[in-house]
Amino acid sequence: MTELELLRGLRDDVAPARRSALDQGRAQLLNAMTAPAQAVPRTPAPRFRLRWRIATAAALALVATAIAAPAVIGGRGADNPDITRTDAVFVLTAAATAADAQQPVPERPDQYVYVASTGTVHGETFACEPAARTACTTVPDPDMRIERQIWGSVDGTRDGLLRTRADGAQGWDEFALESPGPRAYLDNLPTDPQAMLAHLRGTVSGKDRKYSAAGMQEFSRARDLLGENYLPPASLAALYQALATVPGITVTQDVTDAADRLGVAVGIDVPTARIELIFEPDSYTYLGSRVLNPDGTIDQETAQLRIAIVDRVGQQP
Repeated sequence: MTELELLRGLRDDVAPARRSALDQGRAQLLNAMTAPAQAVPRTPAPRFRLRWRIATAAALALVATAIAAPAVIGGRGADNPDITRTDAVFVLTAAATAADAQQPVPERPDQYVYVASTGTVHGETFACEPAARTACTTVPDPDMRIERQIWGSVDGTRDGLLRTRADGAQGWDEFALESPGPRAYLDNLPTDPQAMLAHLRGTVSGKDRKYSAAGMQEFSRARDLLGENYLPPASLAALYQALATVPGITVTQDVTDAADRLGVAVGIDVPTARIELIFEPDSYTYLGSRVLNPDGTIDQETAQLRIAIVDRVGQQP
């Protein structure tokens, strides 16, 4: 029996709630989930956690309705325009709770963050007329699967290494990551959701400038941070909580990441693209990300396979 079936069976002697009552309750639930949190002094500083309480049968039915509502990419729910956002907030809140339950991985300045990943890249070549080099057209190359292994210096003071291998290739291509460089162990990020949101809005990499519409910058920067770095649990939870406040986010069920693992995606649409973060549907741990074209085809995708702290370049956990 699933949790929703258990909820529906609780107090089955009570008559079903009227549609008007369900609509009113759903609206109250949505307002409560999306309203700014009230500051409450507490020691130590609070972290948001999911809590369930036994309630009346009508209230439980409303919660079940909100969680089980159908989701549409960039679309609207049939009865309420905020249903898809509610599902997205639920997923990100669950991901934040899962992150907050982790223990920080200890590190030393002389160590490395190791990340193994796989993804698909879409290249292009230029076809030009021999007599007129200015008359060129862009020809897409076939999609290429790339495996990556990276060793990033914990504090950015030591040389790292990047290995890449195209699908079917025998050996690895290696690229030195010279120091000083960016730190890969990001224990300097905010742990407060509002401060994290400000951080996401204030920084975005040059390659993602085309995704600078409202909300896309936050997701683009989050994708960069999650890709090949280690975020301590408090910062990781704050990251997901910050993204949950971004207007326009929606959820996509039953997606597969670049490693063909089943997941649930939370993302945001703009006219030029949709960017999504993909989570494991039971544990809500991060799996990877993808960028979709306006027609729904995949432009970029990556799946994080392993992340660990190691002692030296080339070492694998």
